[in-house]
Amino acid sequence: RHPRLQLLRGLMLAAMTGLNFWALQYLQLAETGAMQFSVPVLIALLSAWWLGERLDAKRWLAIAVGFAGVLVIIRPGSQGFHPAILLSALNAILYALFNMMTRYLASSENPATTQLTSAVVATLVLTPVALWQWQQPATLLEWSVMALAGLCGGIGHYFVAVAHRYASAAVLGPFLYQQILYMTVLGWLVFGQVPDVAVVLGAVVVVGSGLYLLWREFQGQGLQ
Repeated sequence: RHPRLQLLRGLMLAAMTGLNFWALQYLQLAETGAMQFSVPVLIALLSAWWLGERLDAKRWLAIAVGFAGVLVIIRPGSQGFHPAILLSALNAILYALFNMMTRYLASSENPATTQLTSAVVATLVLTPVALWQWQQPATLLEWSVMALAGLCGGIGHYFVAVAHRYASAAVLGPFLYQQILYMTVLGWLVFGQVPDVAVVLGAVVVVGSGLYLLWREFQGQGLQ
């Protein structure tokens, strides 16, 4: 029913995928994951601007604290700053818009339609780049890992589209926080990467502000 929005969502998915892979060439999994934690805070901010939702002073304070946590992770001007972190920041902004668009489409579109359309559009956009940079996987393990990544990504996006039929983007956003456990553990086990103090501290601040916004959302809905 909304072909233009479906097309735009597919283009955003392609852009987010490209930004994420670009950033991962230079950053740890925990760093890119920590930047994604700003998504619930961004959703709250965008909801006020785009959907006209009113935010009280405590919510604005939580948003400000959340962005302070993002600055701790980015560390602008310090030796720990890497320009690739800005790619993750842009990815987080797109992902917040992506979630809000998913919520809007969920009221009238079938989740399978939303997922298929976005996947097809992203595939058409990324295929020329993929063929240009193509490298033949050497082993069955590499083929299997790529296939598993695609399968998990497709199922995950479908579940997100279904979930947005029953809950707002502000409520679903903080579920991203569980990713820090998986990404930190896998980054350590597979790549030997250990996040530094700034990443951990910034993630704690951003997660805390996001959870507070979730709690305020539940209070506004009469839930405890």
